[in-house]
Amino acid sequence: MEVKIESSWKDKLHVEFEQDYFAQLTSFIKRNIKKGRCTRRRRISSAPSTFVLLVR
Repeated sequence: MEVKIESSWKDKLHVEFEQDYFAQLTSFIKRNIKKGRCTRRRRISSAPSTFVLLVR
């Protein structure tokens, strides 16, 4: 899976991006963004963007 992430993070995490669980997690997040249950947080550091799951 191609992930848009800073190159130093990509070097360390590229193996994880190829795992089945990562594809499943990505699909889960995308579905929940569309449903309004998940939102992207603002970037506050050099860390990758994070997502927040909104529980109702």
